[in-house]
Amino acid sequence: KEFSPSEMEEILKNLGVAILGRNHVIVVDAGKSNYASSLSLLRRQLEKIIIDCKPVIYDEKLFALVSRKPSDKSFYSELSRLSAFCRKNGFFGAVSNSFCKISDLQKYYTQALKTIDIGLKIEPSPFLLAYHDLALSHIADTFCQAVDIGSFCHPDIKFLYEYDCKNSTGYMKTLYTFLLYERSIVATSKALHLHRNTLIYRLKKIKEIIHADLNDYHERQYIIASIRMLEYCNKLEK
Repeated sequence: KEFSPSEMEEILKNLGVAILGRNHVIVVDAGKSNYASSLSLLRRQLEKIIIDCKPVIYDEKLFALVSRKPSDKSFYSELSRLSAFCRKNGFFGAVSNSFCKISDLQKYYTQALKTIDIGLKIEPSPFLLAYHDLALSHIADTFCQAVDIGSFCHPDIKFLYEYDCKNSTGYMKTLYTFLLYERSIVATSKALHLHRNTLIYRLKKIKEIIHADLNDYHERQYIIASIRMLEYCNKLEK
């Protein structure tokens, strides 16, 4: 739902936020929570967690514009507390990317709503999600609706995925984590809770299946994106 000019004017008036340079939109949907019958109560709780936050009730959701100076890092610790609050009380919330122009408010409000929508498809349990963590999933969601995702993915990843399905090896997750941690054996071993030698063995087996040059930056990025796409679309099919 888009804001009409009069709605935009009324929302900004009610928000009463001083625009300091770095803006975020927060949207919280209380639909299935204990607070569903009292959005006003939820609004007071949000005001306590996020400094200078003046949320408004719009379209049966809580909507807030938060504006901070670029040097202010306190917002991230506040989001951590809000995330814990959402999980505890059954809320589904989202934070948009930052933006500068207040005229882009509609765009980033929509982005926050899309974040909730994608988050519910991936993991239907209470959350507070940031759009930047789901940007690739948003791309995948768009692709899944428009094209055959298999034709987009790196061909080696399709082979690796099929090998995993047949042999229950989990090599795709190993490769993804290895690339995510910049090909660090130590960091990858720790993240996957694997012994160093076990990881090295698994990487050797992976390299026997795929032919991609993992020293090539663009190849690595293509593989990472392909794995994210496949994982997202597979979750939608379950």
